Amino acid sequence: MIVQDDVNRYNVPDGQLPTALLSSVAGLQWDISPSTIAMAEVLYTLNNNESEYTSEARKYDPAPANERNQLGFQPHAAVAL
Repeated sequence: MIVQDDVNRYNVPDGQLPTALLSSVAGLQWDISPSTIAMAEVLYTLNNNESEYTSEARKYDPAPANERNQLGFQPHAAVAL
């Protein structure tokens, strides 16, 4: 079992060794004025340890690709007073 944090725990698929979680962040910052900025970040995570339990086969199979590959977006804005 892989424990990522208090909420996210994964059983490694049967017959597979645990692998590293891969992640990356790309950011963009725009200085709108001397006191205002806008920022955005795109986050990507690949977790090949994530699995689903198959009751018919009684084993953990790899989760579908759309669950192992996660993409996120975070916008930010800041104003200096």
